Amino acid sequence: MIQALPDSYWKNKKLADLKEVIRGCLGIYLEATAADPTVTPGESVKLRLEAIWRAPLGGSEVTLNAISVRPGLFDTLPAKKLEANKGFIVERKINIPQDAGLTAPYWLRTAASNGMYVVENQELRGLPETPRYATVRWSLTLNGVPLEYETEVAWKTGEPAIGEVWRPFEVLPPVFVEFTESSYVFTKRDNTVTVRVKAGRDDLHCKLHLVAPAGWVNARADKKSPEFDLKKKGEQFEYSFMLSPAAGSPDITQLGVEVEVDGKKYSNRLVDIKYDHIPQQSVLLPAVVPASRPDLHVKAKNVGYYMGAGDDVPAALRQMGCTVTLLENQDMEKARLQQFDAIVIGIRAYNTKDELKFHHPKLLEYVQNGGTLVVQYHTSFELAVDQLAPYPMKLSRTRVTDETAEIRFRLPEHAVLNTPNKLNAKDFDGWVQERGLYFPGEWDAAFEAPLSTNDPGEKPADGALLVAKYGKGHYVYTGLSFFRELPAGVPGAYRLFANLISLGK
Repeated sequence: MIQALPDSYWKNKKLADLKEVIRGCLGIYLEATAADPTVTPGESVKLRLEAIWRAPLGGSEVTLNAISVRPGLFDTLPAKKLEANKGFIVERKINIPQDAGLTAPYWLRTAASNGMYVVENQELRGLPETPRYATVRWSLTLNGVPLEYETEVAWKTGEPAIGEVWRPFEVLPPVFVEFTESSYVFTKRDNTVTVRVKAGRDDLHCKLHLVAPAGWVNARADKKSPEFDLKKKGEQFEYSFMLSPAAGSPDITQLGVEVEVDGKKYSNRLVDIKYDHIPQQSVLLPAVVPASRPDLHVKAKNVGYYMGAGDDVPAALRQMGCTVTLLENQDMEKARLQQFDAIVIGIRAYNTKDELKFHHPKLLEYVQNGGTLVVQYHTSFELAVDQLAPYPMKLSRTRVTDETAEIRFRLPEHAVLNTPNKLNAKDFDGWVQERGLYFPGEWDAAFEAPLSTNDPGEKPADGALLVAKYGKGHYVYTGLSFFRELPAGVPGAYRLFANLISLGK
């Protein structure tokens, strides 16, 4: 009756819904799985196609007329009457063409501008994800009435503690490449950048090319294009290039890297997104990193870092030239802590590490004896201690989300703005995503607040950075988003953070 209606949106919508109702009542199970979770263009992969009729109704006949794997990968005409609770299985090896589209979010395939993505194929705009490359069309008849269903090819495996685990079947490049650091800061003229290459299939002969602007790789630097073989899928290779920016070259730039395989160049890194509550996703992003050579001075050389919810600040400290020790619970003793010029607490550590309630007095004693403690942003929810600082301080939900919001120097002569790096307004250019978050809303008079900022139309927030003398040392609390700015290679963020950890020196 619905089929007899004039064509319309609701006719097509309700026909699709009704087809699923029929499928559910009949217990028709259709499964298409690949022998491997990923494949590269030009490779072949074995597919297993299975149809089962699990809820037979008296007098009903279900016939599987045809199966096709699109786009144009495989067709068969079984014309098979399905028997109740007996699976019909077809196994075939298919070849993925060289021009097969890669599996990746369509809005991330090219570099984005600030808040704007580039989508070349306009038909994809608005889709929640990129359509999968391989789909299976199943043609059935129920008592002579034709029905068609479509499923995506997937990959499944069994894990003892979980059971069946599914993930999408993906077409990916034959090789991936990435820098081992999220950004590079050149504190001296010469520096090395290391890249990692990973094979997406067996038997690759690779040639590696560093992409750097003129002036960043001069005659004294390493301009070689190394060649190497990767025999097995998943095998990795690392190589370090020496860079030596010449005088007069840009202070801020972007480095890239390409891998040449069979005459074609690839320049994407692979990011696997894997959580229990969503299907695994592969994201291909350009293999590029920011690089800068700021006028950077650091007096703190030996820094301890207690990790919180997770960030890349320790790698940034190493980029500054610091020796960084990741502190474990057994390290939180007076004799051990006194070895450090500064100790940095990672983001939300007091929210996520309950052990800190036992270590907190030792950290304050470290400050009292002359140490510098820098505590990064936290929330007031489920803090391990009643009081984060040696003096009263109350966190708020204040944040500054405009990364270009004006930063005002309330105390222009304060040490954190002047030594060892003399800061100015330009040091707050180029920040990404935000200025900071969860600034303190109230604090004791013992604290000094050298900075002020706010989003347009909002009142000034002076709690972005608080500094207090405590005994012989310095306690610093900051909601500024260093955990975003340092991995992004923002030069001014490096200069300010260097001043914070150098307070005691």
